[in-house]
Order: sequence, then structure tokens, then C-alpha cells
Amino acid sequence: RLPRDGAVINRMGLNNRGAESLRGKLQSMSALLNGRRHTPPIGVNITKTPSPSIEDDAAVADMLATFDEVAPYAAYINVNISCPNTAEGKTFEDPEALDKLLRALLTWRRDNFPDKAVLVKLSPPPAGADEKYFEGVSAMVRKAVEIGVDGFVMVNTVSDRAEDLGLDRTMGDIHHREKGGISGKPVRQRAINLVRHVYRATEGKVPIIGCGGVFTAEDAYRLIRSGASLIQARLA
Repeated sequence: RLPRDGAVINRMGLNNRGAESLRGKLQSMSALLNGRRHTPPIGVNITKTPSPSIEDDAAVADMLATFDEVAPYAAYINVNISCPNTAEGKTFEDPEALDKLLRALLTWRRDNFPDKAVLVKLSPPPAGADEKYFEGVSAMVRKAVEIGVDGFVMVNTVSDRAEDLGLDRTMGDIHHREKGGISGKPVRQRAINLVRHVYRATEGKVPIIGCGGVFTAEDAYRLIRSGASLIQARLA
């Protein structure tokens, strides 16, 4: 934890019991909520098993298997293509790999779970992101919408330690020595920038869930003003 920065560094990896175990918990939750009024929608975040040996077609199959386990109990599935906690990093942010993954997932959704929404979670822009970077983002999100993605979640954690994050430097360069992804207040402006850009690129036609550095109602409102339809908050 970085209390002076209102931030956390996460390098835990993907420590959990897997999709089958989660399916059991979702079943129990669904049974508990069944018949109740005003129950909130359940969203499930999925990413690839964190093993470098699982790649290409095997990685797509891995994501499909996870999707199949959790989809019956979710209102929406958040496909985390930008997870920095997999062993090899951001497998599906390559345009060709992403196209293959989304086509497979959305075909499976169409044939088996047509009422389930599929969203894609994006990385924050890097420090000093230029026009070429954002042109690439525009092309990616437009292609995703064309294929059938229902919306986006942004942003994930930040892996760099650039000056624009505003990290406290009174203890020297300790933040540069600490590995992991930063979340919290330092991410806020990058989240706002990406939400604004994706909203414009998609002409506001799909929902955006904004997250990153939301500590106050004003923080949430800034994301909404930038184009977010919903705000995601994390309690820890």
C-alpha cells in the first residue's frame, strides 16, 4: 500500500481456485438472490490462465472454457485482455490475437448464451501516449464493436512509474524498485483520458464502465462527464 499516494501496488498474480470453483460460488449466490427484488447484476471478470505455455489457440480455448463455466450466472462477462498479472503479460492486446479471441467468444455467446453481455477491459494509456497510440486504440475498439462487443471497462493497473502519476518522492525512487501494477489515485487522469477517447471513437454507442482512482463523487462525475455510463468501485 502507498498511503501517501492513495494507491496500491499489486503483484499477487492470479491466485484463485479457478473457474470451476467460482461457478459453485456463483450458483450459491444466484440461489440466494433468486426471487428478490432489485438485485444488482453480477459481472464476472475473466482472463487467461497465467501460464506462458498456454498461448495462441490454446489460450483462446482456455478463455472459452472459463466463459462457459461462469456465463450461466452472470449478467455480463468482462474479458480482461489487459491483465498484467499473467506470467507473460498482455496476451490479447495484439490486434490479431484479439480479433481471434473475440470472434470465438462472441460466436460461442451467440450460440449458447445470447442474453449475456460481453465487455472488454482495456489498459491505461502509457506515459506520453501520442496520437499514433490513440489511433491504434480507436481502430481496436471500433473493430471490437463491429464484431459484437457490448461495451468496455477501463482502466486496468499501470505498470510504469512515470512522473505524470504524481507519486510521492520523499522516500527516493522506492516506487521504481517495487514491481507490480499501480491502482488508485495516480491512475485517475489516465482513466479519464482513455474514457474520453473511447467514447468519441465509438460515438457513445456502447456503454463504458469507468474505474481507476474513484475516491469521491467528484471523481465519479469526472468519469461520467468524460463518457462513462457506469462507475466501478473497489472496496478493500
